[in-house]
Amino acid sequence: MHRQFEQPVYLNTAAAGLQSPQVLQAIQAHLRLESECGGYVAAEKVQLKLAQCRESLSRLLNCSPSEIALTDSASRAWQRILDCFDFQRDDIVLVSPTIWGGNYFTLLQLERRFGIQVQCMPTEPDGNVDLDRLKQQLQQQVRQQPKLRVRFMELTLAPSGWDAWQATGDIAQLAHAHSIPLVVDASQALGQRELDVNDLDCDFLFASGRKWLAGPRGTGVLYARQSSTSHLCPLGLDQHTGFLKNDELHWLPDARRFELSESSVALRLGLGEAAKQTLSRQQAGESVLLKKLAADYRQLISEIPGFELPDLSGEPGAIVTFRHAVQSPVAVRDFLRQHHIEVGIHPRTYMPLHAPTQRLGDCLRVSPSTCTHNATGALRYFLEKLASL
Repeated sequence: MHRQFEQPVYLNTAAAGLQSPQVLQAIQAHLRLESECGGYVAAEKVQLKLAQCRESLSRLLNCSPSEIALTDSASRAWQRILDCFDFQRDDIVLVSPTIWGGNYFTLLQLERRFGIQVQCMPTEPDGNVDLDRLKQQLQQQVRQQPKLRVRFMELTLAPSGWDAWQATGDIAQLAHAHSIPLVVDASQALGQRELDVNDLDCDFLFASGRKWLAGPRGTGVLYARQSSTSHLCPLGLDQHTGFLKNDELHWLPDARRFELSESSVALRLGLGEAAKQTLSRQQAGESVLLKKLAADYRQLISEIPGFELPDLSGEPGAIVTFRHAVQSPVAVRDFLRQHHIEVGIHPRTYMPLHAPTQRLGDCLRVSPSTCTHNATGALRYFLEKLASL
């Protein structure tokens, strides 16, 4: 192994960021507390810390802590949002071309069960949303099929396996001009870049805790805008989120109504510590550093014979996807693992509606972090091994 790297070079933050010692300590400390006094008493003792977790996440999104719900994954948050809608036959859900495959598959289940229509927004040849055609589509639908409802629009902010971010402002404006709720998937965005739900102008947002936040697996976050979603409540209320008043069902007035009381408090405390650390890194300018680091990887990989990168249009992010002309992504990944370098693989099935991804096929994915390795040295070592294939 290269003498500078006694530890593995980890370049797979888009799958799971490496947890810091402080995050690990927060989790372990609460597990010890549970072993001493039981799960319920332990949870009562850390209510202030759980509130601080919501506070840190709300600062990352520039919203109120009362608009934050803690979940066990981005997938769970997505499902809780879907559970709010009383779908009827022929209801329409518009999705972005870069929607995550798992989220899309859930919608296809709803299509089969309720007869809704899942439609991809019109796209440009480069895979980005065609705003002019989307505007025309919405206007035409109002004129020709006024009884059909677009229940919501889904927008994936940062794709899982594409290097460019999706512009959001015009899409949000179109959605709200037609009174359509906007749901934003920020799983690859939260922690990678500074976000503001007011700028995104979304009604819901959800994200994973294990990626760019570098929190533990089994955590997620859900944002629900109070002014536009307070009348919506998911199926599956429990004794902590629902209650009876005069024999009528009521629920908590804040975003905690989306939570499940049976959860890992230890993991939530770990997420809170990760969110607090992310705030500190962002204040130190991490978003700019991540973008520059990915640009360096992108440029230098493109100079190695035998490797190809997709042509991008739009604002690049901190994820770099590429392919080898001969070797399969699995073969390249396994070769790099032999040299203690960890990269990701992005199968085309992860973004089934994205035409450029389908053309590119399965590819390798590099997603470096500023806090897990010596950026310059790791890049040099990675390129050296990549070029030796």
